[in-house]
Amino acid sequence: MPDGNTTDLQVHRTFPGDRYVPGACPHLAAKLRSARVTERRISAERLGLAQTDHFRWAARPQEVVREAVEWLHATEAAQ
Repeated sequence: MPDGNTTDLQVHRTFPGDRYVPGACPHLAAKLRSARVTERRISAERLGLAQTDHFRWAARPQEVVREAVEWLHATEAAQ
């Protein structure tokens, strides 16, 4: 459980055509008032897919992992 000296980090990854995550992001972020929230949108082109939705990214997870690692490194560098 975070203490008063901890900054929680939260990232949302969204994809065009995703009906679930983008609508839930603001609601979840509002519950984590002290968190630094980042939303990252990953295009179908970057995933190498014709189109994306909530589940199709799993066919090509490498780009999602690469993006997550980039975000972690940028976050660490900023602290």
